[in-house]
Amino acid sequence: MHAFLVAEDFTLHTTRFTRRYLGGTLQGEVPIDRLVIDIGAEGDMVRKAMEADYKARHAKDEVIDVPKSGETDSAATTTGETTGTSDGDASAATMPQFMSNVQESQLLSWANLPPRLGRVSSRMVQPSSLFRHPDEGDVLAMQLQALKARHPEKKHFHLAVVNAFGTNLGDTILGMTALRHIAGYLKQHLDSFVIDLLLGANAGVANFDIAGHDDWLGEQYLLGPTLTEFARYDAYFDFTGLIALPRITEMAISDWYLWWSGLDPATVPAVSKRNILYHQWPVWQEVSRALQGIKGRKIFFNPKASVPLRTFADEHVAKFLKRLLKLAPDTTIIVDREIKLDHPRLINLSKEINSAAKFGALVAHMDGMISVDSFALHAADCASVPSVGLFASIDPYAYPYYPHHQGVLIPDGETLPAYKKFKTNSDEEWAEIKDVYADAWGRLDPQVVWNILQEKMNARNNVPPHNGTRMVYGPHQRPRYKQTGQGRLLPHENSPPLWLQAQRRMLEIGKLLLRPRSQAIMVTPGQSMLPVAVAQHMEREGRLHVFEPRDARRQLIAMDILDRAATGIQVQYYDAFPGKIEQASFPLEDVLSETNPTVWGNLYKKKSVKPLSIDAMDLDVLSCIVMSMPAPWKLVLESALETIERLKPAILIGPVASFQDIRDIATMLQAVKYQCWIEQLEPGKSETSILLAVNDQMKVQGLKRVQFT
Repeated sequence: MHAFLVAEDFTLHTTRFTRRYLGGTLQGEVPIDRLVIDIGAEGDMVRKAMEADYKARHAKDEVIDVPKSGETDSAATTTGETTGTSDGDASAATMPQFMSNVQESQLLSWANLPPRLGRVSSRMVQPSSLFRHPDEGDVLAMQLQALKARHPEKKHFHLAVVNAFGTNLGDTILGMTALRHIAGYLKQHLDSFVIDLLLGANAGVANFDIAGHDDWLGEQYLLGPTLTEFARYDAYFDFTGLIALPRITEMAISDWYLWWSGLDPATVPAVSKRNILYHQWPVWQEVSRALQGIKGRKIFFNPKASVPLRTFADEHVAKFLKRLLKLAPDTTIIVDREIKLDHPRLINLSKEINSAAKFGALVAHMDGMISVDSFALHAADCASVPSVGLFASIDPYAYPYYPHHQGVLIPDGETLPAYKKFKTNSDEEWAEIKDVYADAWGRLDPQVVWNILQEKMNARNNVPPHNGTRMVYGPHQRPRYKQTGQGRLLPHENSPPLWLQAQRRMLEIGKLLLRPRSQAIMVTPGQSMLPVAVAQHMEREGRLHVFEPRDARRQLIAMDILDRAATGIQVQYYDAFPGKIEQASFPLEDVLSETNPTVWGNLYKKKSVKPLSIDAMDLDVLSCIVMSMPAPWKLVLESALETIERLKPAILIGPVASFQDIRDIATMLQAVKYQCWIEQLEPGKSETSILLAVNDQMKVQGLKRVQFT
């Protein structure tokens, strides 16, 4: 993993996103809110766009120097910038440095960077270094124990996968297969968790769809988070630079994903290495209709991979298929691209199969398949479709856990120059070797391939069934709240017992303080229980003012009041808290991470609000002011002293953490002739209390009065 920082502010516009990048330098304090974790080559996109923008801004119109009479044409010149270029571009020699890259080892100097899990870990052994576990078996269990020890009070963990499995669809299927087993493993060690997938800017819609349907999944991200945003995670796995990572060509790909994630692949049952592909039901039906009326066994032939190295040479495709059709007279061959061959049993569905989702569904409908090493082979395993894989550059036994599959290496494949590579390093490298690969493809024997496919098709029913084809209806959406008897709560709320006790006691007291058709103010209630109860006990034409700047909490409270309070109650919601200061800021709250109603948020990123003075509301009647943690009680009361003195509302605060806080509140309210009463929540154990303040003409029974000495 690494992060990048642009030298100056820059906005990138693409067909899929627009993003503003804030510039800065690495000198002095690390600009954590401007460093962006690089996922899916986002940094490379930004750098190229900045270079293009710089060249466009510094290009100089061409100047044609017309030669004088008698001069030769060769004297005519075209001049450019004063950089030595002749095409109007700024030269590489004078090109400024547009961004800085910061490696993971450097990011570890920031104390709030989450720990890394897997074959390479961080913060498990030493806080500021990466630690490699190349020869150990299961290292994940030890890491999870260390993670829990870092957060002994935490019940829910928010994890991330950085650069989740590359951008090839086959890699995404394989990576998700491994991650499902890892999720099962996590369930044995963690009470609760969600996993976000940081897929990246070059991931396609199909990558998101393939990865997006498991119940432990959180969010999927197209763009990299800033370092500040990344700190929301409790830990992460990292697959940056996938095809260059250690040992990726030394073992089956399914095993490698498990190994890199910190598990011992030998301990994982083979059945757990089978793939799953989710299909949108309307897409499935559309593909089914496209295949209606096609007679005989349907064999899908796929000559195209994501890179030229693994693609069947174009000049030999027609010859191979012509021979194959002769060998299989009762078979119809389906293709999804134009082939230079006219045959009644060769059907081109390229117009119908125009997306990766339809491609996967097409494979699942087949009786058999012949394909180069691509997404198709993994999709076939999901549906238990017999297949022969045609391999050009990697071991044909790379997928040993697919019982309906067998691989074939092109002739002399092990001696070809790019063997054990997933792709060539450049177009120039491919141009130098493509002829020898074309020759090998031309020598591939269709009879051998057909014999293997027949054997696999005949044995299809001998393999236990695999539930790898699953239907879905629309995109996966992680629940943003949970329904409880006390109302809607954030999905991973961890409410301190004393806070809950205080809320229940304040509810009992609060019912006694409300006057008919009056108004009440609630500050940072956090959850719905107390404001819903107050709203239910207010008669028609009553008015409730709810100050809750935490967005998700305010929305859930509003939903519960709408559902459960009597009609006619007027409720006003404020995206702030009361106060007379110009501006305030507090941490934002991530609802997929563990949350706590007594704190402002769980992120390092902050939100700014403009507090509203209660005195400025100019109320004509007010029964009570109710404050819960983390309300800034001093700011709230300072903004309400005139209203308190004029309207004499009761004031209920809880929980108050210490006697000193109680004394400070009581001292402040003495100025408006109020007396304070408390009830300790844990007598003899802590000073935490509920505080009730009323004007000194009222009498209170059952609570202890605050006395001044």
